[in-house]
Amino acid sequence: MAQKNTIRSKPGRGRNTEWAQVNVLTSVEAIEAVSNRLIELGAGGTVLEGSENGRIVASDDELNQPPAGTVPVRDPLDPAWVTAYFPHDGRLPGRLAELKDFLAALPAFELAPGPGRIQVNFVSEEDWAEAWKAFYHTQKIGRRLVIKPSWEEYQPAVEELVIELDPGMAFGTGTHPSTVLGLEALEDTIHGGEYLLDVGAGTGILAIAAARLGAGLVEAVDADPVAVEAARANVAVNHVEKSVAVREEKWTGEVSSTASVANTSDVASAASVAAGRPADVIVANLVAALIISLAPVFARRLSPGGILIAAGIVKPRALEVEEALARAGFALLERREREDWICLRLEKAAEVEKAERARS
Repeated sequence: MAQKNTIRSKPGRGRNTEWAQVNVLTSVEAIEAVSNRLIELGAGGTVLEGSENGRIVASDDELNQPPAGTVPVRDPLDPAWVTAYFPHDGRLPGRLAELKDFLAALPAFELAPGPGRIQVNFVSEEDWAEAWKAFYHTQKIGRRLVIKPSWEEYQPAVEELVIELDPGMAFGTGTHPSTVLGLEALEDTIHGGEYLLDVGAGTGILAIAAARLGAGLVEAVDADPVAVEAARANVAVNHVEKSVAVREEKWTGEVSSTASVANTSDVASAASVAAGRPADVIVANLVAALIISLAPVFARRLSPGGILIAAGIVKPRALEVEEALARAGFALLERREREDWICLRLEKAAEVEKAERARS
């Protein structure tokens, strides 16, 4: 999804690029639909929270500005902010007009639009990134993983694994609950040597974490070229080029002819070979609708007994996602929850493999 508050390769590096920060005040039950639409309109990702501690929040008495409180929104009809960044260029007015029409049409899809308010601020990328330094700090996740920005020093304990990421205008520094849940699930899944697919890789944080935890080969896929560029940069910064391949593709689960044009390292040829074999683990930090639509594809690409980590699911859609994955042949192992976000860890049943062989 995500979703995706994070490092991304600076499009305006060397100049003071101006961005449009588009803040949409909607309802909790509509945040996924609004996020999807913002991404369709060209946003590199969305931020589904309004405070520095990474929670979806709304202010009861001040709805004209993005909130600064820390009380999590839980009722589906409560107001919530969704933020995205677009280049400040000639396409912006058209994008805003389409967004306004989309918000007006939400009731037709039985979704409450909430206040349906759009606020636009203009920020330079350099100023925006500098402002992050006031509240983006080193964070320990789970038992061993540590996420740190480049400007902070950190002396890890012997068992700790440090991943270096700086904030930017995409998504995936580890502050968002869905990313945290995915990282924690990976820590309980990777035991060493696995072939892992990261679908919707964003900045590559989950792929990098999998490699640091001991996965043998990680193939990270994202349809957004900006995310792919950022992920490749982060893979290099964290020195996992030999085990992580990143490629741009709208993932369908089929063996890709572009698999060999991943990273400029020898892992690319290994990924090309691996693309034809079942994965041991798939991690998908997406949105509920995508996870539902891809459920049968996940089942095809996993080996019997393989593990699927599905994150980025808002609580109101969790049961729907679980049912879709059960129909695809997955058995639920664990349901993790943080604030209003759900992460599922599931196992592909052996019976699914038998049925697939019978059909072929």
